[in-house]
Amino acid sequence: MGNDTLANMITCIRNANLRKTKTVEILFVTYKPESTIIEESQQLKFAIRLKELGYKIKVLDQRKEVLNQTKNLL
Repeated sequence: MGNDTLANMITCIRNANLRKTKTVEILFVTYKPESTIIEESQQLKFAIRLKELGYKIKVLDQRKEVLNQTKNLL
């Protein structure tokens, strides 16, 4: 996912949820779904940017090793 794709996805979320009343659910924030690596994760960048914009984020991946890495980010 390049920067243009990331910007487009954020625009879509903003257009669909203008009032920020709905929680944005993200399946995973790791580099790949089966990984626990968050470095260079576009999904994580997406989640962080939405949080910065004031959206509520819920990460559906509840693996402890992933949660420990992201607890201060999301």
